Amino acid sequence: MFTGIVTDLGVVRRIVRGEGREARFEIASGYDTATIAIGASIAHNGVCLTIVEVGPDWHTVEASAETLSKTTLGGWKEGSRSTWNGRSRWATNWAAISFRATWTAWPR
Repeated sequence: MFTGIVTDLGVVRRIVRGEGREARFEIASGYDTATIAIGASIAHNGVCLTIVEVGPDWHTVEASAETLSKTTLGGWKEGSRSTWNGRSRWATNWAAISFRATWTAWPR
């Protein structure tokens, strides 16, 4: 669950297109990237994407061909602006609790 509150405004700095038409986007921003974990989910222009790499003033996400065909991300170009926001603290905690509850209830 995302808050819907825009945390930062980034700029698409680099795009690498894959053979299967997926894309990898490098997003520059002023956000403290030391607080972003690899694997974190961050909504970019409302689309949930997973962080795959982090640098001093940028982070990288990947989008599948399906995501690109169904969202506005398919039209992103270098220089495009990206609003983004992270998960709410409640949702993050709830996901951890749900995982633990599921894992402990799983038949062994």
